[in-house]
Amino acid sequence: KINNLCGSMQDAVIGYISVLGAVIFFGSFGVPSKARCVLEAHIDTVLFQMYYSAVIFVTGWLVLTYEPYDQLFTAWGVLGAALWVPASLLSIAAMRLAGMSVAQGVWSGVTMVVSFAWGAIYFNDKPVSLPLALLALGVLVLGVLGLSFCNNKYFIFPAKRQQDASEDQNLLEQTTEADTETWKPVWARWLGMLHIPVKWQPVAGIGCAITLGLLNGSMMVPYRIADMGVIYLISFGIGVIMITPVFALVFYIVTWHVPTPRQLAIGSLPGVLSGLMWSIGNYCSTYATQYLGMTIGFPLTQCALLVAGLWGIVYYREIRGWIYIGQFCVASLVLIAGAFLLGLYGGGPVSSSSSLSTSWSSSSSSSSSFSVLLSPASA
Repeated sequence: KINNLCGSMQDAVIGYISVLGAVIFFGSFGVPSKARCVLEAHIDTVLFQMYYSAVIFVTGWLVLTYEPYDQLFTAWGVLGAALWVPASLLSIAAMRLAGMSVAQGVWSGVTMVVSFAWGAIYFNDKPVSLPLALLALGVLVLGVLGLSFCNNKYFIFPAKRQQDASEDQNLLEQTTEADTETWKPVWARWLGMLHIPVKWQPVAGIGCAITLGLLNGSMMVPYRIADMGVIYLISFGIGVIMITPVFALVFYIVTWHVPTPRQLAIGSLPGVLSGLMWSIGNYCSTYATQYLGMTIGFPLTQCALLVAGLWGIVYYREIRGWIYIGQFCVASLVLIAGAFLLGLYGGGPVSSSSSLSTSWSSSSSSSSSFSVLLSPASA
């Protein structure tokens, strides 16, 4: 019994440290993409995606330096990549249409709910108390939405959105002749004429964010089914490097646009930095899922929105005014409270293949990993 208790505590410590790492790096990986040089060069989303997809592929092989393995490749990793690549591209569309904070809040909330549902229903990561676990999940989502609406100028001030759209168009028109095409095929011209009315852009953005959340919340399902541990990241990286060029090729053919040498050069360093930070966050989220399960581990990684919000306040000054900063602080406390409750009642750690097949009835006697850390017996 003592050995089981020590093992549970060790799993919990590893799991929550992994959650903390994922929150920090997932909350920060987008910072290089907002560098002034990147914005001024009008580097498109797909080019940026190609850079950090390459980094994800390379860093995935690092697991071989410390992790033993019996099987190196699984098709489940390619399926995981097939979920992630379009989700990553949708994130940019969602942020541009609905605003960064609103879009991130929506997809983080949907991701939490979807991941919890997969863990509780399909993988039998039974919560210690289902009603309290659902309450904790609701508190988490409330905190996420509170954070996302700290900077909601696009919903409250439609005129401001129109002004920003006009400014973006002026910036595009100021690009040099070397960065523009003098001739495009008819389909590219038609695509360029497509325009979502300003009043419908937030709705379209939220639609993209919801779709992204469904994909993102399901991204760890192939990992759990493969049951290979972090060796899975090699297959995931292979899938990413296979699928991203396909999306890029279709995008550049449809839009009839090719990045200039200047854009390729400017985007390289920020793209690599973003890829490194996302890869570290992905490593951490994988361990969080392995040791805490999909009802706790992966949903808690979506608290990265808190770190992204801190970047917005301290560095980018996107959230201004005492009212909005106060709202951010209150929402942060709500988010932390939800994370605490989910840790208590969300379910037990999952660290072996045998635990994946545990039934609802047999897992009902297990306590959550966070409960183990807080119980008097562990003192």
